[in-house]
Amino acid sequence: MFQQVIEAIDAGKANALIAYDASRLARNALEGARIIDLLDSGKLRLIVTATSAFRNTSTDKFMLAFFFAQSKHYVDNLSEVVIRGMRSKANKGIFPGRAKIGYLNHPRTHEIVPDPEMFPLIKKAFELYASNRWGLADMSDLTFELGLKNESGKKLAKSQIARLLTDPIYYGAFI
Repeated sequence: MFQQVIEAIDAGKANALIAYDASRLARNALEGARIIDLLDSGKLRLIVTATSAFRNTSTDKFMLAFFFAQSKHYVDNLSEVVIRGMRSKANKGIFPGRAKIGYLNHPRTHEIVPDPEMFPLIKKAFELYASNRWGLADMSDLTFELGLKNESGKKLAKSQIARLLTDPIYYGAFI
């Protein structure tokens, strides 16, 4: 949508922006610079947020650039914090991600725990495959008949079965 808005302003179809907050206008420094350039050129005359209004003045453009830089810093810092948290979990032997099929993220503790309904079905899928009687297409049908479904309630595709059967998380390891 950003590019469409910029093109509309460039074409003279609009000359103002309304946003809840300046941080919602640009996702990166290039987008922020483009918005400020539109103010400089006069094609963009006004930006209104819940708490401020910005026009083509040196102070307004400085403040807008400051808000863009501040939101960029926030996003970059949040990314670093999340990565640090994921590394910390991994270093403690805790899988640092969403629960895989057959497991749940506990709503209170956020630990990954076996899903009481799906975990036995995953176990059965491994037992069926270990019998060496079924291919992946058969496994897709068999596990669906047992009640194993993907997030949208459909049977697992052959590629999903293959990923499930080769995922080290099911024998207690992760990459």
